[in-house]
Amino acid sequence: IELKDVADILARVKVASEPVGVPFPQADVFARVIDLLMQVYSNGLLSREDITTNITFDIRQSNYYTSAAIYLGLIERKYSRQQGVTYLATKRGSNLIQKTSKGRNLALVERILEKKVFNKSLQLYLRQGERPNLEQVIEIMKIADIKLGSETMTRRAQTVIAWIDWIMSITQLS
Repeated sequence: IELKDVADILARVKVASEPVGVPFPQADVFARVIDLLMQVYSNGLLSREDITTNITFDIRQSNYYTSAAIYLGLIERKYSRQQGVTYLATKRGSNLIQKTSKGRNLALVERILEKKVFNKSLQLYLRQGERPNLEQVIEIMKIADIKLGSETMTRRAQTVIAWIDWIMSITQLS
């Protein structure tokens, strides 16, 4: 993947509104979001306990990473009396997993950049030629009307930076 591929996505992607009832992500290792999606897709349906065991998360991390994947529209949460809370891949998540590695990564970049804060943060990164700092990302979050306490905002801004770093790490600067 070249930086031009990412820039092309950034130029054409339509920014979507924040999902209702889904927390702004706090999941700093984006590769774990991908691992989670692959596990859910492969198994069809996973409980929180399955996720905690299979991906060696603690319960709190399971919540953060499942919420992040839900935020991106890759998995959904289901509830039944027999099984309790379970997770399954959405149609979009399933389609994404079936792509080639390059196609999957480009589709993930697109999903991330459909979110205003991530989109604006990457734009800033490319404009200034270096990763935005926490204060800059927090300002973008405030402008985007993300309502969180200051400590929580800082933790979520760290996730934004980590996901932007993931995008940049999969690109070949040419």
